[in-house]
Amino acid sequence: MKVINLGIMSRAIEIIDGLGKKRLANADARFQNVHLKKINELIGKQVFTKNDLFMDAGGLWDILQEENGTIGKHHHYHGLSPASVIKALASLQNPELVALEFQTRRYVVVTLSVEGRAMLAVIETDASLRNDRNANVNKLVTLYEKNDFSEYLRRIEKRAGTRVIYKK
Repeated sequence: MKVINLGIMSRAIEIIDGLGKKRLANADARFQNVHLKKINELIGKQVFTKNDLFMDAGGLWDILQEENGTIGKHHHYHGLSPASVIKALASLQNPELVALEFQTRRYVVVTLSVEGRAMLAVIETDASLRNDRNANVNKLVTLYEKNDFSEYLRRIEKRAGTRVIYKK
């Protein structure tokens, strides 16, 4: 498990860059100083019980690889730079929008503005990790740039059980 402190941004970028160069099965990442509980304050609900955010090695690999690349027929990559990943995670404490899947309260969708680019993060609460099935952590499921939020937001708002609960 790699521990990555967002409070030391240049070092965090360096660590992510190293993880993106090799697909490492045991290189799950624990991001510290993400301040997820600030989202709780904004939305008036306790969705996140911990401030740290985890991501498994496969998910981290995916978001760092060349955009729209494929392995087989089901995979596409997000093409984010290590700096974009770290800046996006640091900006989670100041989201543009937060949507919550209400039936299980397990998935939170957060839209962000990072250096003028719209980004989307999906976070699973009370999640397990590949190497620790009983982890009970906040897990970053995916992170990517999203060009047109309006269509995506319409789909979120129409989806049964999912509601936008905060808009800047």
